[in-house]
Amino acid sequence: MAWALVTVVVIGVGLPFAAWRLGRRLEAARPPSSHGLGPPADAVDKWLINQHRLAAPQRWQVRDAVVYGRAVRDPALRHAAHDLAGCALRGELRLGRGIRITGIVVAAEGAALIALGIVLLAAPGSLAGIVPVLVGGWLLARQVMALRMIRHGPRRAYQLNA
Repeated sequence: MAWALVTVVVIGVGLPFAAWRLGRRLEAARPPSSHGLGPPADAVDKWLINQHRLAAPQRWQVRDAVVYGRAVRDPALRHAAHDLAGCALRGELRLGRGIRITGIVVAAEGAALIALGIVLLAAPGSLAGIVPVLVGGWLLARQVMALRMIRHGPRRAYQLNA
């Protein structure tokens, strides 16, 4: 009984203390703010800070426009979007890595659902595979279109933000 009480006290005190220490250590490792513009999240953010001195919300607007091939609504950000799209087309910066990975994973999930539906349809007298085939086909088509749009996004953004 005493060992259980000691275990509870050690976990109850030790776990919060360890979390506090880890939080302090991670806070010290966080990159410093760039003159009030917010810390850079990756190489694209660092490039946008160094080249155009953009704050975090503006960097997200520019990045979103270039990844998805749109025009930036704010005319002051068009030059930054044009430059970022040019760098992406030349291969100096890579955009949308997380979006590409997510798209590939969801497309694989769609293909797996289609395969599951085909296996279920192969069973005699079973129509349970129709729903997985339809959902998998919808996911697969949607992600293929999204990946195609992301692949051509910088070229289109370069033209629209000239």
